[in-house]
Amino acid sequence: MRILSTMITPSHAFTCCDTTSPASTFRRNLTLKLKVPPLRSSMFEDQSAAQDHAQDPMVSSAEHEMMKLAQSHFVAQSLRAVLLVGLFDVLSCEEPLTIDEMISRLPSSSADTPTPTAPRAKINRDGLHRCLRLLCTAGVTKETGKGVEDVEDAYSLTEMGSTLQTSPEKGSSMASFAWHWTEPSLWQSWAALPEYISGIDERPPFDQANLVSASEYYSSSPESRRHRNDVARWASGKELSSMMDSWQQSETLPDLNDKVICDIGGGYGEAAIAIRRTFGNVKKAFCLDLPAVINDASHVEGVELIAGDMFDSSTIPECDVILTKHVLCDFDDDDVVTALVSFKEALPDDGRVVIADAVLPNDEELNEWSPTVSFDVCLSLTGRRAERSKREWSRLAKMAGFVVIDSFSTSAVTVDLLVLGLNHGHMASGRA
Repeated sequence: MRILSTMITPSHAFTCCDTTSPASTFRRNLTLKLKVPPLRSSMFEDQSAAQDHAQDPMVSSAEHEMMKLAQSHFVAQSLRAVLLVGLFDVLSCEEPLTIDEMISRLPSSSADTPTPTAPRAKINRDGLHRCLRLLCTAGVTKETGKGVEDVEDAYSLTEMGSTLQTSPEKGSSMASFAWHWTEPSLWQSWAALPEYISGIDERPPFDQANLVSASEYYSSSPESRRHRNDVARWASGKELSSMMDSWQQSETLPDLNDKVICDIGGGYGEAAIAIRRTFGNVKKAFCLDLPAVINDASHVEGVELIAGDMFDSSTIPECDVILTKHVLCDFDDDDVVTALVSFKEALPDDGRVVIADAVLPNDEELNEWSPTVSFDVCLSLTGRRAERSKREWSRLAKMAGFVVIDSFSTSAVTVDLLVLGLNHGHMASGRA
């Protein structure tokens, strides 16, 4: 007995559910011998200390918020689990379903790996119930009573939860967001972030976790690549229209009437086409990109495609406005300054540069959740890209002989507009 009592800790006495078994009786008797205090009072030996703690609202509130923050991954992984069994396409906002009703409506599959369209035939009822209850606390699902005298728990979707439905009649779905951001390859990358920040391992966290780069991983993983591309497609599909709306409404963005605009790094000319359609009085629209891109592009009416290099001002046509969308964020500060100096040489004295990137908030604006700040850290896991704040852009602009005139958000969460004008009191050239 002496040996057993040294092996079994007091906490083990509270892990048994079957209180009638011989083993349970043994554990209960052992608990009495050990004189284990009640769980709820074990934090404080002195009841007055417990009262003082409970009456300190500032400490209580801060601890509550920290617990919520540290547990946020519980919700994310519960969301993934429910998504992968296909439950969001079974639930609706209108009809609450019990756990058994949900399971009965799930399509069966013999697939070894569950997907939103091919979940496992056997569902863990208890695990599903617990996850749905947690998702209620995050505003994804709602719980209500059902059955005789409302004795059964039933669940439906909130408006937010309905964005994860993938049926065609629902249109655009955000299921790929939840899939992409919680899949093991990216999830495990977060666990490698401390080694990356501390300098223990200089490889990007994604490379550490997966032993290959992000480009190698996604090129060989079709399912992961599909969801990643769906996320990018969802974001980019909203960007051009929101940019054009903001451009029309702004008094700060340059007037394009009878002006020449050049979209640098414009790919196949999508932004230049949108500008032509939005501003009918544009004098001329250029789209400049690397020769390999331009040679692969189709002819676009009203837009002149030019093969060039943003670091070589001699390849940039004379223009009144330069637009660059999601290009400079892929380069380090030195290269950005070099590119801006090149832009300056192609512009007249009253020329403008419009940078369409996600502009990160500064100061008090950082006190609230920002999707762009989250995106920026997520991108750092792969060692790619860096979004910048208005303050950072102001510093780089000054080094290149520009000044930030204005910065404002669009209705798309992944793109903002930053306007630069020439700083005639400052001359700059070369690298930073």
